[in-house]
Amino acid sequence: MLKHTEKASQEILAFHQKLLDTSPDIIYIYDIIDRKIIYSNQGITKILGYSIEEIQTMGENILPQLMHPDDFNVYLKEIMPRYQSAKDEENIEHEYRMKRVDGSWRWLHAKESIFTRLVNGKPKQIFGLTSDVTENKQTYKKLETSEEKYRELFNNMSNGVCIYEAVKGGKDFIIKDINKAGEEITNMTKEYDLGKSIFEVRPSIEEFGLADVFRRVFKTGKSEIHDERLYEDKNLTGYFKNFVCKLESGEIVAIFENITRRKQAEEALIETKNRLLKAQNVAGMGFLDWNLQTNEIELSEEVVNLYGLEKGKNWVTPDLVASVVHPDDLTFVQQNLELAIKDGKKYNIDHRVVRPDGKVLWVNAQAEISRDTDGIPLKLLGTVVEITERKKAEEALRESRDSFRFLAENAKDMIYRMSLPEGHYEYVSPASSDIFGYTPEEFYNNPILIKQVIHPAWGKYFENLWSKLLAGDSSPFYEFQIIHKSGETRWLHQRNAMITNDKGEPVAIEGIVTDITASKEAEKELIQQQQQLEELVKERTRELEVKNQELEQFNNLFVGREFRIKELRDQVEDLENQIAKMKKET
Repeated sequence: MLKHTEKASQEILAFHQKLLDTSPDIIYIYDIIDRKIIYSNQGITKILGYSIEEIQTMGENILPQLMHPDDFNVYLKEIMPRYQSAKDEENIEHEYRMKRVDGSWRWLHAKESIFTRLVNGKPKQIFGLTSDVTENKQTYKKLETSEEKYRELFNNMSNGVCIYEAVKGGKDFIIKDINKAGEEITNMTKEYDLGKSIFEVRPSIEEFGLADVFRRVFKTGKSEIHDERLYEDKNLTGYFKNFVCKLESGEIVAIFENITRRKQAEEALIETKNRLLKAQNVAGMGFLDWNLQTNEIELSEEVVNLYGLEKGKNWVTPDLVASVVHPDDLTFVQQNLELAIKDGKKYNIDHRVVRPDGKVLWVNAQAEISRDTDGIPLKLLGTVVEITERKKAEEALRESRDSFRFLAENAKDMIYRMSLPEGHYEYVSPASSDIFGYTPEEFYNNPILIKQVIHPAWGKYFENLWSKLLAGDSSPFYEFQIIHKSGETRWLHQRNAMITNDKGEPVAIEGIVTDITASKEAEKELIQQQQQLEELVKERTRELEVKNQELEQFNNLFVGREFRIKELRDQVEDLENQIAKMKKET
């Protein structure tokens, strides 16, 4: 009986270890006093590339060695003190960057709680679950830096999106637009609430803490996450999470979701489940255990809810797969399951499922096969995570890239992107063949080609521009001449946009180049015509001056004669009067 119990316990422990190692996230126990990793599942190897032995060898140097210096300072100043004051059931969430074994940085999101305490009550160890959120960070960054792409996603996102105009120097924020999901989440309507102050529509926003986030983002331009928090007013109550960023136009954008149901579920699970199950639920991850000998499958509550299945029902795996997997993905899923079970191929795929209500969801499914000593497959232990929103964002960004490429490939102007400080072209549109006479491939293969085609008269001008460019000072536009591949001299107009990293350092320049040779020639011809017209006007003016002089002389002569005639008439009249007088006297 004892051996049977021990064997059952070992099987349970092995099962739980399989669950932990199957998880794509890092599940760990960290000693905050000794500053060492006490336990970690295989998730740390999947995300960071280090083996568990390498992690344990690092000892107390693991965080100083792997955590980004900026994030490590925040960890020491803000997170460590939170451990000291945390309650047993309290979740501590924070995000930071960790260095992979290949030297790249990954963004991680950690949810932690106190695991053990000393006899004096001070925390000794923490239990944590950490997810890789690098892709989400990159998606948010793209949304933040590209308002046009953001607009394409605006009306199709399941998260709420609201756009605000900052007024009174950032003291007030006027609602300018809100998407359909935002209206449903907040009980707001475009017809009634657009143009109103957020303080009028959401009177508790100050206490909620989001108003301070709006002010900081407006002032600094740096995006912030306002983590899940309870909001209450007479029209709206619930837990909300906000991502806030500032557009180039100066408008403030809030991307938010109502996480009330998830929050309530987490709080209920905290009271009824142990720390491991709590961590699994916080991650929103479902687990399944498929007995490959009997084809029976056990599903966690998360999977049942995700698939919209009837609770308490016993499922046989082939029937389950056929009932939930999207018909177009069914063969793909079955083939990958067969390869994993028979050939030991890694099972990590994305596919669609169809709920009984007709709603289609995207999920990521991962699994490992448990085998006996003879290699016979016994069980498949798997995890399922919904990734619908990520897929929507990826598809929207892909469509945006395709639209941009179509426009770029068919534009008469040349569109380009050049890396800095190397000066290598990362993209050149086909219009380069018409404008320069050189194909995009020739620009890619010859990094100094652009310097070679610059007209000699503009050489020093471009050297000065390049020096300013590397210093982060880029003129928005300039005009210059080049020598076309045909030998013809052409005038070009170039518009530029500097791309910088998080530190404000220039990493690339993007722009549009337009051939303005025809307009320059027309301008030159216009100047020549204007000069000819001015000469003609001068000549006509000289002729008029001569005519005026002649006219003046004639006028003077005519006026003198009139005066003489009048004088003679006066004299004749005077003589006639004298003669008449003499006749009277005689």
